[in-house]
Amino acid sequence: MRRCQQLIRIYTLRLATLGVCSVAANAQLFNVDFDDPLNPLDCAPTYAAAGSAGVWNSLIAHAGGPPLVDKSGAATSVTWTASPQLFGCWSFLNSAYVGEDANLMQDLTYGGPGTAEWIELSGLNNGTYTVYTYAQAPDFKLDVTAVDCTESTDGIQNVGGAPWPGSHQQFVSYARHTAIVTNGTLHIDISSVNGSWPSLNGIQIEAGSGGIGTNYCGPAIPNSTGFPGMISAAGSLDVSFNQVSLTASQLPAGEFGYFIVGQTQGFFNPPGSQGVICLQGNIGRYNQVANIIQGPTGSIQLDLTSIPVSPPTAVLPGDTWNFQCWYRDHNPTLTSNFTDAVSVTFQ
Repeated sequence: MRRCQQLIRIYTLRLATLGVCSVAANAQLFNVDFDDPLNPLDCAPTYAAAGSAGVWNSLIAHAGGPPLVDKSGAATSVTWTASPQLFGCWSFLNSAYVGEDANLMQDLTYGGPGTAEWIELSGLNNGTYTVYTYAQAPDFKLDVTAVDCTESTDGIQNVGGAPWPGSHQQFVSYARHTAIVTNGTLHIDISSVNGSWPSLNGIQIEAGSGGIGTNYCGPAIPNSTGFPGMISAAGSLDVSFNQVSLTASQLPAGEFGYFIVGQTQGFFNPPGSQGVICLQGNIGRYNQVANIIQGPTGSIQLDLTSIPVSPPTAVLPGDTWNFQCWYRDHNPTLTSNFTDAVSVTFQ
C-alpha cells in the first residue's frame, strides 16, 4: 500500500541557479534518489542509470535538507527546499528490478489528486544541462507520468505505462530534456495522465553542452518495444577536436545494429524492413565488429578523419553529415528497423 500521508497531483521542481558561465565549463553534475525513510535503498557511486555514474544524494521529499554533494562526492553550496505540503516517500519491492536499478526505481515520492508542489535547488550555475527525470511507478506499471521542462523545447514526455524492460529506456523509466538555463531557474513539471498516480524516483543533472546536431525523419516507425528507436549525437562540432559520439536508444533488448552515414538525406523503405532509411547516395556503414551495438542502447565514438563512405573521407569544417542506426528486430518475425536520423554541420 502507498504509505505517504498526503497525495500530490502535480509536482513543479525548481532548480534555481546563480552566476554566469559558459555553456558547460561550469555546469554542476548531480545524482538524486528519492528514498523511503523507513526502507532506504541507496544507489552505489558506480551506478550510472541512464546518465553518468557518481555519488547519489538520498532525498526525502519533505521540507528540504543539507547541501548536496556533486557526483565526485565533493561538498557544494547547492541546497534544496520543498513546499511544506510535499510529503510522500515510500518503497515497493518489485522483483523485475535487479541490482542498482532496484535501488533507484523501487523507492520514490509520488503524487495524487488536487495539489501542486515544488522542490527548489539553489546555488547551481547557469548553463546548458541534460536533465533525466525518472518517473516509473514500481507498483503499477500502467501508471503514466507526464514530465515537462520549461527551459527545454523538447516538450512534454509521458513516462511509464509499460513494464520494466530490463534496462532504462526513455519514455518507459525516464524523460530526458536538454534545458538552457539563462535566468538561474530550471523547472520540471510532473503530472498525472488519465487519473494515474504521478511518480518521481530520482533526477540526474548532467552537463548538456555535448548534444549536437538536428534530428529529422522522426519519430521513427515503432519497433517491437512499442516505441520508436532514437539517435543522438554528442561531442564537439569543431573538427579539430575529433570528439563526436553517436547513441541509439529505445532499441529492442538483445538485438544488434550499426550506424550508417551519408551527406545526402533521403526517405525510403527498404524491402524486408519495417522502417525508413533517411539517407541516400554514398552511404557508409559502421559495421566493423567493434562498432556493432546491441539494444536497448548502444554508442560508438566516431573518427572524423575517416568517415566510412567510398572512398573514406575526412570531415572538413562546413561539412554536413547525416547519421542513422539500422538494427534487427523480431516484430513478430525477423525484420529490421531504423531510428530517426541526426544531421550535424561541423565547424
